[in-house]
Amino acid sequence: MRNKAVSILWRGLIGAKDTWANVIVADNKRIRPGVVEIDGKEVPVTGGRFYLCWSEGAKRYKKSVGTNPMKALEEKKDQEARLRLGQTQASQPQAPQAQPGQGKTLAEAVAAYLQEVKDHRKPKTLSAYRTALTYFEESCSKE
Repeated sequence: MRNKAVSILWRGLIGAKDTWANVIVADNKRIRPGVVEIDGKEVPVTGGRFYLCWSEGAKRYKKSVGTNPMKALEEKKDQEARLRLGQTQASQPQAPQAQPGQGKTLAEAVAAYLQEVKDHRKPKTLSAYRTALTYFEESCSKE
């Protein structure tokens, strides 16, 4: 696989403008906090989120990795390892699909949960949860 480069971008507000910018990696291989690079200049920032960016063939991917720069670096290393091993985004395992007739129905799950709440919470909490779950059940369509 030829596309093994993964980059980290920062996205946040500078002034009132939503901005994407390159992070600055210090000599110790860590992201410099509170500073990004825009048009070759260091710009101080606060807040924002980090994103991984990479390509697989002609398809480009972006994945949010949170607000912690250390976590962003860990995710970058993990993604680079996946790319080196040939694991593409398309080949990532998908969550198993529920089969009709297996597991609990929504009504059964709600009843079991409300029983648990009844055993461990105050009556007023049970009442509020029951109301919220009733509205939720009404909003769900049968499949």
